[in-house]
Amino acid sequence: MATLFSRSIALRFADADADAMGWAPTDNGSPDDEVWLGRSCDGGRAWSSGEPPR
Repeated sequence: MATLFSRSIALRFADADADAMGWAPTDNGSPDDEVWLGRSCDGGRAWSSGEPPR
């Protein structure tokens, strides 16, 4: 869990099958807060949008 500007952010991951899914619940935030998660199928060497985030 991490805290940023008094908001708690946790990373969750479910690997029950080949369609693994990740999500990030937040606490103490506002309704318009967003969490961005990038997905890589090759260990982070490539991303669906092209270049990995910096």
